[in-house]
Amino acid sequence: MIMPFNTRTWPAVSALLIALAALVNLAPPVYADAAPKWTDQQLVGFSDVIVRGRVARIIVAQDDRVGSPYTYVSLDVADVLKGSVSDRRLVLKQLGGRIGATALEIAGQPSFSVGEDVLVFLETRPRDRTLTVTAQWQGKFTVTTAGTAVRQDPAGAARGIFSDEARPLAEWLTQLRGDAGGSAAPSAGAIDVAPQVVGRAALDATSSVSAAAVWRDANLARQAVRVDGSLGQLAVQDNGESQLRRAADFWSATGVTTLATGGLQAGGCFTARAPDGRISVSPDTCDELDPNGGTVSLSGGWVQYTADASGRETARFLGAGVITNRGETATRLLARPGCFEQLLRHDLGHALGLLDSPDGAGVMSPTLQCSTGLGATTTVNNATRPTFVPLQPGASSARRVDALDAVACTVGCDIQSQATITSPAAPQGLSYTLSGSTLTLSWSVPLEGDAPASYIIEAGSTSGATDVASFSTGSSNTSFVVTVGGSAVFYVRVKARSAAGVVTPASNEIIIAIGGAPLPPDAPTGLTASASGSSVTLQWTAPATGGTPSSYIIEAGSNTGLLNLANFSTGSSSTTFATAGVPPGTYFVRVRAANGTGTSAPSNEVVVIVGGACVPPSAPSNLAATTNGTTVSLTWTAGANASSYQLQAGSSPGATNLVDVDLLSPATSLTAAAVSPGTYFVRLRAKNACSGLSGPSNEVLIIVR
Repeated sequence: MIMPFNTRTWPAVSALLIALAALVNLAPPVYADAAPKWTDQQLVGFSDVIVRGRVARIIVAQDDRVGSPYTYVSLDVADVLKGSVSDRRLVLKQLGGRIGATALEIAGQPSFSVGEDVLVFLETRPRDRTLTVTAQWQGKFTVTTAGTAVRQDPAGAARGIFSDEARPLAEWLTQLRGDAGGSAAPSAGAIDVAPQVVGRAALDATSSVSAAAVWRDANLARQAVRVDGSLGQLAVQDNGESQLRRAADFWSATGVTTLATGGLQAGGCFTARAPDGRISVSPDTCDELDPNGGTVSLSGGWVQYTADASGRETARFLGAGVITNRGETATRLLARPGCFEQLLRHDLGHALGLLDSPDGAGVMSPTLQCSTGLGATTTVNNATRPTFVPLQPGASSARRVDALDAVACTVGCDIQSQATITSPAAPQGLSYTLSGSTLTLSWSVPLEGDAPASYIIEAGSTSGATDVASFSTGSSNTSFVVTVGGSAVFYVRVKARSAAGVVTPASNEIIIAIGGAPLPPDAPTGLTASASGSSVTLQWTAPATGGTPSSYIIEAGSNTGLLNLANFSTGSSSTTFATAGVPPGTYFVRVRAANGTGTSAPSNEVVVIVGGACVPPSAPSNLAATTNGTTVSLTWTAGANASSYQLQAGSSPGATNLVDVDLLSPATSLTAAAVSPGTYFVRLRAKNACSGLSGPSNEVLIIVR
């Protein structure tokens, strides 16, 4: 994947992109965040209203204007962080719900309970200007009595201790107010904050529809279901018809059901018509999704429930659909054909009643992961990493052979195959040669872990950036040749990707100057700091290689790597900087060298304590893990000055998509029972009262089977 970057300013970048396009199947520009588990700042930007409140009432009612059930969640508002809300009772209108025996099950919707203390990000439904949760489950947090705001993804219930991610409430509220302060919000008159029920209502409920949307019609395995598309995804070649066809073929190959595309009827908006046994796929023509919001798509199914003599309910599939947001953010994101196809596979799975995968991986991952690709085949391959799709939270075992387990896995059903996955190391020794206009990149294979199936080349106009290129070579070759032209400087790295889809950390970064462009400076070294009262003096050594610095940039943050406290140029080539009147506190400080071509990587970081501030914690070490069945035990060596630890786990190295939670204890061990089968990359960070998080501990790979 290659992303164009300001070709008027960077003619050499444009020339490089043209050369790479001939080799790597150039796609249109996409939104910069290729895996939309939105950041807090993005959620703030997407939202018209952000409030904290207590759930007072939940009603499911049919909206007669469109013929669909909605869940109305009434909040007693305690605090408004963004937007203008004059009435202290606010009503959310969430698509989906059950009335009688018929339900519209919408995947990924957040669940609410009467009496629950929540913090919610809210976007506006264009059709009637009512409020709904931004980006579905991503925009809803439960406020706990321990002073944290906790969010759970749809598959979290199956992961036990690894299920939630938390924010320290007091600090987070301050951050959200600051982020919301610069965001525009519509006037109060533009939003219906207390919509009235206009159709047949169900009884009051104590909880809303489950985010899991648990249902399954076993008869689908013996049926063919038609999939009709309308307009497709207009930014994709042939309106996305080929992506829809391949996504349908994928599910047909699993045996879950047979999906037949190319019906004579238009797709239409499945939320605004009676179910007719088919699955419709369409852009949002019914104005259900906020084009300025964070919900990329909605999917779900119409279900009829019947009970047998014992009271056990079974589900009958009536019809389903997928709608995609027509706004700029979603359109840019889904303009990449592979990304659009991945979304279709995922949402068709929900339309068939399948859940998100508890291990956060595979086609039913709860967040879109466009950067990982789809692989070369759409057929079931038992040698690939399993993707668990349990029929109910926690039911992901594939050892039994019965009708239920036939749909418990969609890609491979041998849990033990996960034991072969090892954490890959980064590629080694990235270097380059430039002969005329021919650029050759070369590197060595990682020393540990699975053998790479392909490599990802990243290039940016600054260190660590990917604004010039980020694409897969599609090969296990350890070299790449391209023709370049113009005059510019690039920062280049390479990552490896295993056959299991695990992407390694980046290799060393190299700086490439083409066309005689002057080099930026390398990083300064030997940064030291001294503090006397409120005066601070910094000293460092000028870089010995690279271009000559014309000035230096001082960065300071409240935690390692941050620059939220200071980020300014000294305006001088001097390697000493002194200042007075520094407020008391703890500062994490770095320095960068700069010249007319660019800015260097940062120097070493030093901690400066002014005015007797408390000492931040150091990172924990020696993290180790043992497993006994589904019980996981962690032990580690304490970080100095730590009062608690942040547990982080992801489905790939360095990721936090599975858990990011404060353990609220200084203990140096943890045991978690009933952990769902899967692969977890786990690390810890130390915390205390006077700072944020420390750097990470070593990372351990945990495989539960």
